[in-house]
Amino acid sequence: MTDRRGQAINVIDLIDESGFSHFQRIPLALRICIAALDGIDPAAIGFIAPRALKALPRQPLTNE
Repeated sequence: MTDRRGQAINVIDLIDESGFSHFQRIPLALRICIAALDGIDPAAIGFIAPRALKALPRQPLTNE
């Protein structure tokens, strides 16, 4: 890759030197929040399901 003056640019060095910007931190924080919230549903179901099964009346299945 070259710049406007025709000089070669080492892309790997450019990325390594640029650091972690504010515009990269915001999407990362959003992704972490989404992943945490996405895990709440299975955790809640796993916590509530045994108690719900005990509370529900059980009736035998019949073939009609």
